[in-house]
Amino acid sequence: MVFEQIVSIYKLYAWVFLTFTVVELVVPIKRHSAKSYLIGVLSQLAYFAWTAVFLMVVSKINMPSLLHFNVQYLASDNRFPVIALKSFVLPCLPFLLFDFFYYWFHRLQHRSRLLWRFHRLHHSHTEMNIWNHVNHPLEQPLEWVFIVIPSTLCVRLILPDTGTLGLFLGVWGIIIHSNCRVVMPGLRHVLTTTMHHRIHHSREPQHYDRNFASIFPLYDRLFGTFTWTDKFPETGL
Repeated sequence: MVFEQIVSIYKLYAWVFLTFTVVELVVPIKRHSAKSYLIGVLSQLAYFAWTAVFLMVVSKINMPSLLHFNVQYLASDNRFPVIALKSFVLPCLPFLLFDFFYYWFHRLQHRSRLLWRFHRLHHSHTEMNIWNHVNHPLEQPLEWVFIVIPSTLCVRLILPDTGTLGLFLGVWGIIIHSNCRVVMPGLRHVLTTTMHHRIHHSREPQHYDRNFASIFPLYDRLFGTFTWTDKFPETGL
């Protein structure tokens, strides 16, 4: 069952990568070399293979939770307020929890000398695009330790099918690395955009250690690490 789920997710990822590759070619922030894309594709395929193996192994681990909420019974309730709840509120809850722990893990990656030695590889790209966003092979195990385990121990949410929005949020962390000249002025107040994350990868000193969140800029605003500019900065170290 886990393998089939991984295959379904990777099919979605394939469409995301294909779509945003086209967008990057049409409206790029800057033109990237073919070599950059080739290296990105090869590293992404290797990363997907390693991630699939890792997920199949850790999926067999069953962890307890302090709080347990099962709202699957809402699946058969078709009243309008419940439909709105299922379509827009419930899909966000796991990602709000994930992004809270991701924010602090990501911030630790920049503070810890040991973690930064690995994470700096991700920040070294001068041609950041949707293909070369992958980190080092230890990223998945580290995310499991610092994000998945703590969030699962805190609360477990068993939700009805969250549909398109759940899938959309799941791939958003990839999309924000794309080389697309798309500002998204209204969306940037709710979701982390390509501009938010490009600022995080910026070479400019005033942007160092800013915009850590992967999905919701709310956390950067709450914890004082939010910054913004209307100009696309250069990336790399």
